[in-house]
Order: sequence, then structure tokens, then C-alpha cells
Amino acid sequence: MSSMFKGDTPFYQVLTKLFDVILLNALFVICCIPVVTIGSSMTALYYMTMKMIKDEEPGIIKGFFRAFKENFKQSFPMTLLLLLMAVILGGDLYILGNSESSYNTILFGGGVVLLMIVAAIASYAFPMLARFENTVKNTLTNAAKLALAYLPYTAIFLLVNVGPIVWFILSPETFSHVFKIWICIGIGGGAYLNSIFLLRIFEKLTPDEEQTVE
Repeated sequence: MSSMFKGDTPFYQVLTKLFDVILLNALFVICCIPVVTIGSSMTALYYMTMKMIKDEEPGIIKGFFRAFKENFKQSFPMTLLLLLMAVILGGDLYILGNSESSYNTILFGGGVVLLMIVAAIASYAFPMLARFENTVKNTLTNAAKLALAYLPYTAIFLLVNVGPIVWFILSPETFSHVFKIWICIGIGGGAYLNSIFLLRIFEKLTPDEEQTVE
């Protein structure tokens, strides 16, 4: 039985990855408490999950906070912009949902589509910030292009990133049954899963990790 826990066994390696993901999840949740640091936390999370997949990760805590600090300057305005758009669209949807106008269905549907576009761009933007050096404007532009160019992957990212939120809104009673598991590992686990596909996309953009996306 003890042989299962040796450092070179698949079981031990899976257990180690699982623990690292749980730790990253906790770091992400804690660092998101100020709200405006969500982008920096997301960037640091994806920096580490992509490193983990390539077996290049430094120490989890040290690597996370280093990426958080190094990307804060660029992630901060990106976070404010995306949050502002999400809040405005979310507010519009709330108002439309409580209005009796005959145009509600069309306007509500349009608002949902716009909100999904913002979520899709965010799903690429912060991982790109973790991977490439670029301006905020170019990062958002490239994120929008990738979201459109890789629609199947974009659908997966939206399912992983937005799915739990939609589930909570539509059925908080059923979501409460998995909330403890999700809050402990769901975000970090989702980022790890997304990173598998993101690395495939990024490797198509350039074989050189240090090359800047133009």
C-alpha cells in the first residue's frame, strides 16, 4: 500500500496535482475578495495551471503571487473594463426581466448574447496576459479574435466558467448541494481543464513561448 505514495507513482502524481489545484483555488478565492483584483488573481491562476500542465511550475504559493504582482498593472484596467461591461449588461438584464414591455424577449436575448461575448473575451484575455506580453488593447483584441476563431473551445470555456453561475441563478437549491465542492476546487479545476485547451491554441500562435503576440 505504501508503494502507492512513492513520488514516482501515477497515484502520487495525481494526488499532488489535486492538492496543488485545491491550493491554487484557495489562493484565487482569497485574492478575489477585493473584487478589483479578480483579473490579477485569474491571470496568476492560469499562469500556474499552464505551468502545471507542462510540469514547469515553481512553488505554488511563490509562483502564484509572483504572477499576481507582475501582471497587476495590466490586469487591473482590464478587470475594471470587463467588470463595468458585465455590471451594465447584468443590470440591463435585471431591469428587462422585471419589465412587461413587449420587446422584452428580443432585448433580453440580445443582452444575454452581449454578456456571453464579454465572458468569452475574458476567458481568453486573462490566460493570454499570463502567457504573452502585450498591451491591454491588443490583448483584448486578440482575445476577441480567438474567441471567434475557436468557437468549439470557446463553448467549452463558457460552460466551465459561466455554467456554474447560470446553474446557481436558475436553481440555487440544487447548486447548494455541490457548492462546497465547487468553492474548494471548482474554479481551480476549471482553470486547469481550460488550460489544456488553451495551451493547444497558444502553441498554434507561436512555437516560441517568449514571442509577443502582435
